[in-house]
Amino acid sequence: MDASTDAVADWHTRIGDVQAAWREQDQRAVARDQAVVAGWVGRLAAMRAEQAASTAAGRWTTGSSTLMGALWVQHNEVLLTRALAWVLRPEGRHRLGRAPLDVLAQHLRLEPLPSGAKVRVVTEDTRKDEDDLVGPTRADLVVYTPLWTMVIEAKVFAPEQPNQLDRLGHLWADDVAPCFVFLTRGYREPVTAERSAGLWRAVSWADLAALLRVALRDRQEPAGVRDFIETLEAYHRD
Repeated sequence: MDASTDAVADWHTRIGDVQAAWREQDQRAVARDQAVVAGWVGRLAAMRAEQAASTAAGRWTTGSSTLMGALWVQHNEVLLTRALAWVLRPEGRHRLGRAPLDVLAQHLRLEPLPSGAKVRVVTEDTRKDEDDLVGPTRADLVVYTPLWTMVIEAKVFAPEQPNQLDRLGHLWADDVAPCFVFLTRGYREPVTAERSAGLWRAVSWADLAALLRVALRDRQEPAGVRDFIETLEAYHRD
């Protein structure tokens, strides 16, 4: 047997040794995995028991955090605006009186209303300029008072309609000390306020939630108002 044959035989031997070592390593890994898998049943049972205990104690929860979220209306622009109108009505059955409206008005630096001032809150208030060929213009929410008029255009995800903010600014310009509010997620720059650019004040839904928290401080919070606030906090962060 020559040297080359000896070398080939030696390589075969070495390769066989390596293969045997890898098989041994593989067998050890399989044995470790089998031991781990064997313990899964017990571990899963312990985890289920822990979950059950947490659920019973109210620490394990799933689903939406508010009723509005559970009803899938947390992003519904119309319903959110109606909820706001309900909260702002002083005579509302939420029994909060004028506190929410006063806090919002103060944030907007409006003149404080005297006690007993007549307040009217209207949703989807519609007006039409006879010279405007677009058709009627609808304000999402308007608060009429003896000292000022608050016109709120509320947006969630919907874009502005053509000339929308300018039309609102024009149609409500002659009301008592009009204050125009652009209520949006975050602080969205209005794109249809060209002639009325200086009239609009930005308020976010998150701002509104914080203001309502202030208004309800030390008061009994009705469940509906609390759910509205918590919905804004959960789904409309800036």
